[in-house]
Amino acid sequence: MNAPLPIHLARIALALLLTSLVQIRAELIPAARLVDWTPGVSTGVPGGIPTDRTRRLDVTSSPYLADRTGSRDATAAIQSAINAAVPGDIVFLPAGTYLCRGALSTGYKRGITIRGEGSATVLIATVGGSTFLQIGGGSDYTWSWPPSGNVVTAGLGKGSRTLTIADTSAFSVGQLIQIRANNNPATPVISVFGYEGLQRQMTRVTGKTATTLSIHPPLYADLGATRTIVATAQFQAEAVGLESLRIEMGQSTAPFAVWLQQAVGCWVTDVHIRQAANYHLFLNDSAQCEVRRCFLDTLNHAGSNGAALLCNTISACLIEDNILYRAFPLIEVNHGSSGNVFAYNFCEDSAPGVAIDSNHGPHNAFNLYEGNIAPNLQSDGYFGSASADTVFRNWLHGILGGQMAWTISLNRFTRAYSVVGNILQREGYTLAGDGVSLGNPNMGNSSYTGSAPPWNDGALTGAGVLTQAGGAVSVSAPMFNASHVGWFIMTPATSALGLITEYKDPQNVTMNNSQNLTGVAYILTPGPAGYQGLDTGVAGTLVRKGNFSYFAGGIPASEATAPDPVPASLFRAAKPAWFGDLAWPPFDASRPQPAYASIPAGYRWVNGVGPAPDPAKTQPPINVRIGK
Repeated sequence: MNAPLPIHLARIALALLLTSLVQIRAELIPAARLVDWTPGVSTGVPGGIPTDRTRRLDVTSSPYLADRTGSRDATAAIQSAINAAVPGDIVFLPAGTYLCRGALSTGYKRGITIRGEGSATVLIATVGGSTFLQIGGGSDYTWSWPPSGNVVTAGLGKGSRTLTIADTSAFSVGQLIQIRANNNPATPVISVFGYEGLQRQMTRVTGKTATTLSIHPPLYADLGATRTIVATAQFQAEAVGLESLRIEMGQSTAPFAVWLQQAVGCWVTDVHIRQAANYHLFLNDSAQCEVRRCFLDTLNHAGSNGAALLCNTISACLIEDNILYRAFPLIEVNHGSSGNVFAYNFCEDSAPGVAIDSNHGPHNAFNLYEGNIAPNLQSDGYFGSASADTVFRNWLHGILGGQMAWTISLNRFTRAYSVVGNILQREGYTLAGDGVSLGNPNMGNSSYTGSAPPWNDGALTGAGVLTQAGGAVSVSAPMFNASHVGWFIMTPATSALGLITEYKDPQNVTMNNSQNLTGVAYILTPGPAGYQGLDTGVAGTLVRKGNFSYFAGGIPASEATAPDPVPASLFRAAKPAWFGDLAWPPFDASRPQPAYASIPAGYRWVNGVGPAPDPAKTQPPINVRIGK
């Protein structure tokens, strides 16, 4: 039996392994497209989800006395226990059924856990309003603080850990911050409505001087060519967990079942959510959060206006080992979400069409999609752009409703994507070209007129300045023509957007919104219906290597990776213990044998329990049955 390495040698060995991994992936994928996604360090809960909390506040015991028979409202009792909890506490919900006629909130708590006893703890939500259970809140949803002194003047290179601004007095160590850059046309960073500041990153202050902020995670993108500001929220939830319970939303009209907002290092694990009105789980304005082994199960409606998991402006989050079932889409990523990992999730029955939507609201970047099973993945381009995401070692089988549909659709404004080592389609179900489309216009539109870029109908900076009285708009210099009916005017000073309904002359139009403005700047944009050419820049910037094609019967010669090896993972240095005795990596394009049970989430879907533990590991299994 080999003796363990001394701890200093073990750390050196780990550092060498991680360095080797970075070198391998940089050879395969351009380094400018990659960031550090190490779990527990650069993604997910720092240091991992804690297991050392022991003090329980039993909601059924005095002084709370929550009813667990489902006959009386337990909301007030559960909320009282949450309010009383201090760092290190577990708000414990023993097995039973808890009727909740009101909403629950942790507010900006730190270091508490809400925990049940798995599927035996059931919360029946009958609430209205917007959310059933919220962690954090929206103290500064506009991210407008401080109002001055926060323009970054140095430290804007990729990988930077120090930002220089005029005055750091508004910031404190530990605070969640948002870095927001003006749109860079070279990328391009585009909003079809002309909105600015789409390239964003959530991170945290780790140190400060009078004029510098130290941050972690470091900058994902090179922002040196753009005007960039840093803003903070006044409050945040930190190290709050929701664990091991079931939430039934079928009697609730609340759009969101569980919402994490302005949250740092928070998590949701082993939670089963059913029948939400619009969204099972919403992560918003947050960093380094984690979602593990959850079952997001069946919205209460078919069609759009919903998602199993909705992500808006999040960074460094780890979404791993979940089952997402019967929603459209199953995963939706929006509004500058960056540096996140979506890995080893089982996505099924996304009718009418999209399983993983990597870009519905712009501009998402540097996100990793690894090891997932899903019908398909789309960067939909409806509202704008995305860049530098990596789609790695997934099985995108393309089956919807028992029929082959499509696997990958990267629509307009998608740049610098890397699609590497995936398995496309499945045996016996194939479409020409593997069901992959590149550069089509917005979601739902596979036809196009001409090609782009450049776009001849793009957003235009308005000539002169704009004055508006009610719906009547006039500008100080000629700008309009009759073809602009149906276009939009954006006024950055008020963030107002209006549709042009009538053309009068080159300096006068009528809009469908009403406001009173004098002499403001404006943007003229065609909105989603514009930009209808084939975007040739999508294919032109795509790295496509080592993908197994069932249509071609192998890895196409044009996608050969030699001499660059394809690593087992882009964010894990070794097989995780919770994979049990399943093969690692689960999907190998050089020897494709994909099955639903190739990943633990799919194994649970098929068998109801997790895979057997790997005898080479000493860690006990942590998978639990979460049902179907």
